[in-house]
Amino acid sequence: MTPGKQLFRDVVEEVWHRGNLHFITEAYSPEYVGNAPHRHLQTLGAFRQYVTEARVAFPDIHFDITHQVEDGDFVASQYAVRATHLGDFMGIPATGKPVYFEGLTLQRLSGGRIAESWNHWDAIGLLHAIGVVPDLQDLVRHRAA
Repeated sequence: MTPGKQLFRDVVEEVWHRGNLHFITEAYSPEYVGNAPHRHLQTLGAFRQYVTEARVAFPDIHFDITHQVEDGDFVASQYAVRATHLGDFMGIPATGKPVYFEGLTLQRLSGGRIAESWNHWDAIGLLHAIGVVPDLQDLVRHRAA
């Protein structure tokens, strides 16, 4: 496995699964910038806060990495996430509901660390799973009727 692919896997294990926020300093460049569907993370501190909030909302979060591709300084990782909504998430109180969603992260590496990332994950699917958004297929069928 290439070092870039392994770095993403190490971040998933240490930061997301174990909650080891100190690993962020090892794995990410001090100038890290993250881009996500609902946030633009300009600092490592903002990223730490994001991880903390997500782990409070979904303390049993688990990523399964399904595919990775590395090209030069870029690593793309596809993953599936399973978790239970047990804490406040974006102002939405805990529902106790299980969630499943998929995502894709593209990371640019610099000096063996993650310097920038673009994160795309199924936010609508997650919001549907916790009951905030109705099933979109039901909406389409209802409009067609």
